[in-house]
Amino acid sequence: MGTVITLLLAVCPPIFFLYWILRYDRNEPEPMLSVVKILLWGAVSIVPAALLENLLISLSIFSGSGLSGAAMESFFVIAPVEEAVKLLVVILFAMGSRHFTEPNDGIVYAGTASIGFALAENIFYVMESGAGVGIARALTSIPGHTFTGVLMGYFLGRAKFQGNKRLYLPAFLVPWFLH
Repeated sequence: MGTVITLLLAVCPPIFFLYWILRYDRNEPEPMLSVVKILLWGAVSIVPAALLENLLISLSIFSGSGLSGAAMESFFVIAPVEEAVKLLVVILFAMGSRHFTEPNDGIVYAGTASIGFALAENIFYVMESGAGVGIARALTSIPGHTFTGVLMGYFLGRAKFQGNKRLYLPAFLVPWFLH
């Protein structure tokens, strides 16, 4: 029974944030199949992110101890890698979709990809470390991933409908710096 409760603690916060994003998609709501597809691709994107993060962390340039080492690793490895894989999910699997019909859809799809990433990551961390980590992540990591995804999506939606591919840069940089 404890495992079920821990799993629910890992899954419910990301699902709440997904519901929150979808609730505001009122003009032309995205088909649920498209949303689920992006959610799953976001979840799968933790695999290349973890592989790349481990590779980069193993390089001596990113090795450090204490708070400064952790800050360097977080800012120069974890944040850019995680935001890059989430961005790629949206570019590869949503930007060309016939359902991506308005700027707000960028927020829906990037937010959903970010929530998928956070959901998979959350399951691993919470199942490994327990309810305390689940509560902490529900208040920090899950809203953080959602927020950076929404910002990413804002720029991607503008990029698509203004025909301005230069907006891909802030779609990556703003979430990276806030991550």
